[in-house]
Amino acid sequence: MERARTLQSDHFRRSAASGHTMPLVLATGAATESGHTYADVLGLVYEYPRRYRNLIQPGEVFLYYRGRRRADGGTQPQVYLGCGTIGATSAGSDPELMRCEILSYTPFPDSVPFKKADGTYLEPGGARRGYFQPGVRRVDPHTWEEIVRTATPATGRLPDNTQVPYVPTVLGREIEKISRRRVLELLRRRDDVVDVAEMPYNHPGYDIRATTVTGPLYVEVKGTQGLAPGFFLTEGERRFAAAHPADYLLAVVTGVDPATGASVDVHLLDEPPDTTDMEDGFVKWQGEAASTTVAADAASC
Repeated sequence: MERARTLQSDHFRRSAASGHTMPLVLATGAATESGHTYADVLGLVYEYPRRYRNLIQPGEVFLYYRGRRRADGGTQPQVYLGCGTIGATSAGSDPELMRCEILSYTPFPDSVPFKKADGTYLEPGGARRGYFQPGVRRVDPHTWEEIVRTATPATGRLPDNTQVPYVPTVLGREIEKISRRRVLELLRRRDDVVDVAEMPYNHPGYDIRATTVTGPLYVEVKGTQGLAPGFFLTEGERRFAAAHPADYLLAVVTGVDPATGASVDVHLLDEPPDTTDMEDGFVKWQGEAASTTVAADAASC
């Protein structure tokens, strides 16, 4: 039996980034060249110099990286420790520092070495002198995903609560293709759906237009390889949803496997995101289910 989940729309976080941004790497757990000690609590709070305030924004996904220097003057392996999402930011322990909350933290079962078996760096820029010195840096989505997947070799699947960044690549297009196909199958099984039309890629506002016995239904499809129903909405997509509250459906397909074309669940949000307490003008919105309920039958989705 197909399963469909209905999302509540009371847990949305905004991202003030301009357009689709890149994941972050946050250095932690190593001595700094300046000798400053930051008030970090792994998986809960991250403290950083104010110069990184434009990089560290709520809603951004990140990797924890532990550098070589130890506080006692010795050295340690350079590894990645886990991943998560940036939460709210605030003032730090002195005027030159800031802090951010850490959300959805997923520690890796085993730390991931910063180099592959052949000696090349997981981060493409790693061979460049001084690359690892900044405490905060960006990486491309493919690198982020490769590191996370390296941490879970047994399953080859991202941890359940992992937030997956937007991937504007061939891989991202394949994930979208599989997700659209899954949602089209669900819609065609609904008793109240008369016709279903798939829109071209990058169609403004929605991906599928269904005709039901009561009128049109505009469906926006999001797909992720993770099992958590996290997703990004552009400001244009959010505005379209808000303009069609009675005729809108957001479908988030989770556990998408590009290698097999399979997926795990379809999560459905049948009302537009409630962002009335947030400022207008943001380009990207991130959402995640605060809780889920399992529908008894896909036909009643």
